[in-house]
Amino acid sequence: MTATMADFDKVTLPWPAEGQPWDGLPMARLGLRAALYFDNGYEPALRRSLMTIIEQYVTFTGGRIRAYQRGGDRRRQAASTAAPIDLTPMRAAVDVEGAEFGIELSAEPDIAVASHWSMVTVASDTGYLLLHFPVAAFEGAAPHSFRHLFQKWCAELQVTHAYAGLGLALPVGGRSMHAALRNSAPFLTRCIGLDADYPSTTASWCRNGIRTVNWLTAINADWLAKVGGEATVLRVAGPEVQAMPYARGSIFVAGSSPQLGDVQSNSFPNAFASLGRAVAPLRTDIPIALFQAPPGYKAPMGFTSNSGRRMAEADELPSLHYTKAWMARFDGG
Repeated sequence: MTATMADFDKVTLPWPAEGQPWDGLPMARLGLRAALYFDNGYEPALRRSLMTIIEQYVTFTGGRIRAYQRGGDRRRQAASTAAPIDLTPMRAAVDVEGAEFGIELSAEPDIAVASHWSMVTVASDTGYLLLHFPVAAFEGAAPHSFRHLFQKWCAELQVTHAYAGLGLALPVGGRSMHAALRNSAPFLTRCIGLDADYPSTTASWCRNGIRTVNWLTAINADWLAKVGGEATVLRVAGPEVQAMPYARGSIFVAGSSPQLGDVQSNSFPNAFASLGRAVAPLRTDIPIALFQAPPGYKAPMGFTSNSGRRMAEADELPSLHYTKAWMARFDGG
């Protein structure tokens, strides 16, 4: 039986049963995600573009937003159709030099709960924008609507790198997102085409290279020059990979549609591997354990690693190695 878009949107991952208040709530959902990274987030022009994207996304949610938290304000706010999300303070901060500019929002009553309709963004010199959608959100839309929207965002934000396709919609609340990502390793390792990350970690560490690849992968021209440019990437990747321009570089499209992959059924997203092989020299090593290694997982003999800006202790090595292996899954396929 062929899975439908609605079937994908029904997939949820529960939190581990730890007797906590969030037991029974979704830790993650399967959906579309777009993660964009930019380095000019203090510039008013960039913030105006980002503000427009935020407003468009809120409109696209159709009044679903129920919780949000603005940057610089510790209070978590409630929203409803009668009292919609208030973006006035953010609009006022666009042109204020040095002002904090960011927001987390969700269609769930708490930003600590995973939602298909959620986003988080911070505008700084390590800026990022993460948007989640149900897979079915673009059902019935014009062909290639999602990729063209992603292309538009990449151009407007002048991204250094960006990724979009199938992935896990994690909670946008920082601590909850971090905890959910650490616990999602088994699912991500099996469904190898899914993407996930902790955006502030990617923004901090991927300053000179990409994180990985997804169905849509944007890379700026300066980085592409290190591997011979767009034409060389396409030649090495082969016919399954195409390219679209954006204002600062190229967006590579790995296959005609996102590929899920399933290690247990020996289904591998070959187009992702073709692109990954072509841009592997650009991939940045992130010295952070994004995932908690499964019980019994051991790092190979002699493996050492940094953990942030220090050498990792022995008990950290399994999770660090597990993370590095997942990040490198498309390097040489």
